[in-house]
Amino acid sequence: MSLEGRIIAKVPTTLYVFAAGIFLSNGVNLFNDVYGAAAIPDRAHQLLLASGSSIAAAACWTVVAVKIEQLIKTADFGASDAPRRDALLGELWNDVRVRVLAYLAGAIVASCLALLALLH
Repeated sequence: MSLEGRIIAKVPTTLYVFAAGIFLSNGVNLFNDVYGAAAIPDRAHQLLLASGSSIAAAACWTVVAVKIEQLIKTADFGASDAPRRDALLGELWNDVRVRVLAYLAGAIVASCLALLALLH
């Protein structure tokens, strides 16, 4: 398995889900700030952009967590010993590597965009 695969697999998937929960909460809160106010706030466009980006980041973080969890469980189920498990995990990682890294990049970009939208 490649270096990024080992790093991503070592991070507990609950951490990815925790990040998703934070961004989902933030996105819903920002959405409520716009539509729950008596009058539309001056920064409504920025708040809605940040809300959408936070929700998109939450979705990407969740997909990354699910994909990694599926890889690990499949490798655990398909191999009886540690060397075979690592080899199988490497094969599985090579199959979904680009997709998982794309979701991870999307999560990072959407997370940064959500924060930057609030700063301007």
